[in-house]
Amino acid sequence: MIDAKRSYMGFATSITAERYETAYRWAFVFTLILCWSPSNLLAYLAPLIAVAVFIFLSKSITVIRNVIIWILVWGIIIALYILLTPDFLVHSALISVLTYSSFLVILVIPGRFLADTHLLDRMLKWVYWFVIIEALVGITQGLYGFAQTGTLDAANGDFVEGTIHPALASELSLSNPMFAINMAFLLLALLPNLILRGKGALAIALGVISLILASVLHVLLMLAVAAVLAVLIFWPISLRRRMTYLAGAGLIFAVIIAFFALRRNFSTADGFARQLLSGESFRSIAIERAVVDLPRDYPLLPLVGLGPGQFSSRAGLIGTGLYFGSPNNPRPLPLVPKGMTKAFKENTLDLWLEIADLNARGISVGSTHKPFMSWLSVYIEWGALAIASIFCFTIFLLIRVRLVMHTYPQRILATVFGTGLLLLLFIGAQENYWEVPQAILVGLMILKVQYVILMNPQTRNKLT
Repeated sequence: MIDAKRSYMGFATSITAERYETAYRWAFVFTLILCWSPSNLLAYLAPLIAVAVFIFLSKSITVIRNVIIWILVWGIIIALYILLTPDFLVHSALISVLTYSSFLVILVIPGRFLADTHLLDRMLKWVYWFVIIEALVGITQGLYGFAQTGTLDAANGDFVEGTIHPALASELSLSNPMFAINMAFLLLALLPNLILRGKGALAIALGVISLILASVLHVLLMLAVAAVLAVLIFWPISLRRRMTYLAGAGLIFAVIIAFFALRRNFSTADGFARQLLSGESFRSIAIERAVVDLPRDYPLLPLVGLGPGQFSSRAGLIGTGLYFGSPNNPRPLPLVPKGMTKAFKENTLDLWLEIADLNARGISVGSTHKPFMSWLSVYIEWGALAIASIFCFTIFLLIRVRLVMHTYPQRILATVFGTGLLLLLFIGAQENYWEVPQAILVGLMILKVQYVILMNPQTRNKLT
């Protein structure tokens, strides 16, 4: 009787795992399609659609319960901040529920049934073809840009946007960096197959070319730093592995090509660093006001912040009604209230308007100089404890994975996971990317499966 019961429980668990894996795979496919689509609205809704697809296919009561808990937690948080903040804007806080919804997907879906290398392999088959298609579109756009500008350097990378903006002419928006971030995550996902099995070389080669042509300097630099740190943490080098030498040589070759092709762009990094440290850039002014000035008027800010959507986060910017279009020519969302907090109006609005005026006069101000980035937004809206917790949690995940790594294949996957996780952390220092599902959701869903496989002894030992 006991053996029969155990057999039934094992069978039921197997059926549940298979259903979860199928549901997660198709949720991932929908996410790929939506995040590479030209529709910004569908991309913002991608996390909600992914969860809906997962629930429909898995029929999981657990996920429904977790979604309800997620909504209740957000409701409690908003209610508490209404009590703490005098001019709290509820509509901006509600927008933040949507902008941060990428994390909903990885938090509400239990990982215990996703620990299967076959699931990752099936996801990577889709990734492989998406990389080829997007890389070919991006390369075509880059060559068109070269025909217009006569160079692969400077602003030519703005033309490379993939199917996020499929036209040949540049949209001059976030489409270009979103292309680069997505491509970086997808290329990282394919690397273990190349190193361990010799598969995916064509997709990776085309993807690297398109990533270099995209010329998003901060993504390239942050990806390089993340990769170096991950290698130092997990140290996957094996002198007996020929593919290690080939992958290393390929990486060095790509770095050299990127440096010479984008020499003018790389030369701007030094000037930006000097401006930031000297306090001359819009970003350094915003940081000084956040750290020095704002706490004088809002003593609780360093501890708990002003509340979600109340300052310079993407939700806060959208809530002003000035985000879409530009502050000089805004296109507010229909049926959505407009407003801004006193803190934002007195400390950031002037910088935003000055940037808009410069752009209107043809003087481009890139995201590197703007006062909007996730690190700063989380600090001001959620408090120092929140931003410190994010850093500590990242370190915790890296240490946890490091403690269970033993074989070469495990270290390769761990290095790729660590690179992706650190890249996700680092891009928060550039823009409000943590609130852009179109940029990070695909990467988050891949990182979740990689982490579950690495932390499960059975799947971890199956890595070859």
